[in-house]
Amino acid sequence: MKQSDIREWLSENGTGELSYREIFEHAPAGYVVCRDDGQILMANREFYRMTGGEKKARASLTGYVAEKDHGELFSLLKKAECGTAASAISFLSTGKRQCIPVAVTASSIVGAAGLNKDKCILCILTDMETFAARYEEIAHENLCDAMTGLFNRRFYTQFLKQYDEKSGMPFSVMVLDLNGLKMINDSLGHQFGDKAIIGVADALKKYAGPGYQLARIGGDEIVGLFPETGPDEVQKYMERVEREVASHKLGGLTLSFSWGMAVKRKEEEGLNVTIHAAEDAMYSQKVIRSTQQKSETVDIVLKTLFQKSPRFHNHCRNVSVMAAEFGRYLGYDEKGLQNLQQLGYLHDIGMASMSGEVLDKNVPLKRAERLEVKRHPEVGYRILYSAPELRNKALSILYHHENWDGSGYPYHISGDRIPEEAMIIHIVDTYDRARFGYLGVEGKPQESVLADIRNQSGKKFSPKIAEAFEKWMRVKAAERVTEHGVNGN
Repeated sequence: MKQSDIREWLSENGTGELSYREIFEHAPAGYVVCRDDGQILMANREFYRMTGGEKKARASLTGYVAEKDHGELFSLLKKAECGTAASAISFLSTGKRQCIPVAVTASSIVGAAGLNKDKCILCILTDMETFAARYEEIAHENLCDAMTGLFNRRFYTQFLKQYDEKSGMPFSVMVLDLNGLKMINDSLGHQFGDKAIIGVADALKKYAGPGYQLARIGGDEIVGLFPETGPDEVQKYMERVEREVASHKLGGLTLSFSWGMAVKRKEEEGLNVTIHAAEDAMYSQKVIRSTQQKSETVDIVLKTLFQKSPRFHNHCRNVSVMAAEFGRYLGYDEKGLQNLQQLGYLHDIGMASMSGEVLDKNVPLKRAERLEVKRHPEVGYRILYSAPELRNKALSILYHHENWDGSGYPYHISGDRIPEEAMIIHIVDTYDRARFGYLGVEGKPQESVLADIRNQSGKKFSPKIAEAFEKWMRVKAAERVTEHGVNGN
């Protein structure tokens, strides 16, 4: 902002000379008003801080400038009388640095406040060492990933643009990708996923050698660039990183990653070709490792949910047992019964990212909490679909809160479009929640729950499933009475 712009702004906003002086006094650069012979008329705090001087300690700028630069100073002041001039001048200081390289911009001003209409020169001083250090710091920040401390994609892109194909050989490239991160984010939350990325990045930094360039170029994708480094050294380095990562558990989960490496040995090979080869090697490893990791992650997700809420653990066990028993009544074979049993145990896995406070709440949920609960079928679907051996169960988990009349969630599908296994889990889940209480809703007597289910036949539940469920519950009740009578006799 120009001096005239500042004065105009102050005038328009009804502020006076005092505010204008305050701007001068508190400016983040050294401000000095002087005559053309260097006599100081006024200077601000930053000027005296830079030079280590005190107000009125030296009457002329020459007292603050190294003797070798006196000629440059007067030349600058002379040029400033005709407009704006700039120069680099060494200023003396009483601080730790005896001589400070300063960039000085000077401009002529006339009739400045308190200067009796004299023609004066305003000099603005910038400490170049401090400026350079800050510039370097900002440049470093722009090239670094804030979360991990590794370089970022901008650095990676610049490196590739500036790379000389003739240098640095052998040039090894490593591409790394975390296993199961999407499942971790979906089930345990992005904060948990971020900690996983940071854990791997910390291990990479811990064992990195001089000249290693490590950049996070995507969510969980990290690239290592190793000039003048052969594959054996990179192999040993990555094995140490793998051991370090595997030695720490995050929320009970053992982290792992897949990585691949390729080496550029000749000028004509091209670094981009080497990078693509490393990516291909990484993806080949990921196919093998990812399946095992995802299965382990599902177990950890369930464990996390049940640790947060033992009540949910009991609920899922109840639904698992009841679903299998009801399936047997409906005539399912052993394979189908096993599937229903697993679905019952897994049906609420999408709740794992919710807080234990919400899961065990004894009062009705708030609107935002209810909306969060309604996300759990989709979250559960993504978790199971990402684990190959559980993928065939994902659709039933997704639809286990859909209603026969289309009023359910998350997709409002209706009728026979809902898989029968999902309808079975839905009615058993509803019964157990209504009977024993759930998320702040108190439990009710069995007859009341069965009456509710009967009333929701054709609406919430399939008429066929609702009728069969009530008959099955009557059969179970009769069996208990008979058993009690026999035992009583």
